[in-house]
Amino acid sequence: MDVLSFAGQVGPLLSVAAPPGLWAAAHRVLPRLPPPTVAATAGGSLPRQAAAAAAAAAAACRRAPACATAADWAARTARVWATNYTVALALFLLVATADYLVAFHLLRGRCHPGYTLDRVAARRLARHAAHSVWSLAVMAALAAPWDVAAAAGADRRFDTFAQQPGGAAATAATAVLFIAVGETYSYWLHRGMHTLPVLSTWHAAHHGVGAPTPFAAFAFHPLDGYAQGLYFHAFPFFVPVHRGAYAAFMGALSLWSVLVHDGVGEGGGGGGSWGGGPRAPPRGGGNFGQFTMTWDWACGTLVGPGEDYRRRRGDRKAQ
Repeated sequence: MDVLSFAGQVGPLLSVAAPPGLWAAAHRVLPRLPPPTVAATAGGSLPRQAAAAAAAAAAACRRAPACATAADWAARTARVWATNYTVALALFLLVATADYLVAFHLLRGRCHPGYTLDRVAARRLARHAAHSVWSLAVMAALAAPWDVAAAAGADRRFDTFAQQPGGAAATAATAVLFIAVGETYSYWLHRGMHTLPVLSTWHAAHHGVGAPTPFAAFAFHPLDGYAQGLYFHAFPFFVPVHRGAYAAFMGALSLWSVLVHDGVGEGGGGGGSWGGGPRAPPRGGGNFGQFTMTWDWACGTLVGPGEDYRRRRGDRKAQ
C-alpha cells in the first residue's frame, strides 16, 4: 500500500503500500545500462548531426526498459523488492511501536482508558504485526515492477522545479490534480470494498483483525493493499511530478496510514468502525475518503466519531 510507495515512495515508505522515496535508492541499486558505443568513421569522428542522433539514441536506450534482458529485469526486480521491503518494514515497525507506546501507554488515560497489556492484548498485537509483516512482503513484490520501470527512466519525475513544464502554475495544478484524482479513486475503491462481493472479501481481512492497533496498519489482504496504492504508483508515469515533493507526500501519507489505526478518537472502546469478529465482512460504513470528506459529504456517507461503530453494532443486533 502507501508505505511501499514511500519505500520506493522512503523508498516508498513506503508508498508502502508503501509505504513509495526508494526512488533515489532504486537509482543507486539499479545502475542504468551503459550506452552503446559510437563507432568512428575512417576519416575521424562522425558528423555533428550523426553524433547528436547517436547521443539521443544512447539516452533513449538508457531510459527504455526494452534495452534490458528478461534475466536482468528479474534480478533488478528482486533487488528492488528486497530494498523496498526492508525499508518499508523498518519504518513501519519504528512508527507503529512509537505510536503504540504513546497512545496505549503514555497517554492511555486519555486515549485508551482501562487498557492493559494482558495475554489477550499481547496476542492481538502479535497477530496484527505478523499479518502486516506478511502483507508488506507480498505487496512489495507486486509494487516492485513500478520501481524498476522508474529506475529505468520510464516515469515522468523530475529533480528540480526548473524542469517542471509550465513553471510554478503547473506545479500547483499538479498538486491539486494529484489530490483530487487520488481522493476520487480512494473514495470509490474503498466504498466498493464495503459493497462489492470480491472487493469486500479482500477488505474483510483488514476489518476482521478486531480492535485496531498501529501494528494493524498494513494487515491487509495483499490485493486489497495493492489496489489501494495502485493510483499512487501509476500517477508519476502519466503526469510530471517533482521527485522530492512526491516522496515527501507519500511519506506523510504512509505515516498517516499507521496513525489512523491507533483507535484514538473512535467510538466503541477504540473499536471504531472495525466491528465484527474474525473475517466478518464489512457492512455499510462511511468516511471512505482518503484526504478529505468531500465525497463522503456529497454522497451521504459522512459519519461522526463512533457513529459508524454504533450503526454496525445495531445492524448486528438486528440480525
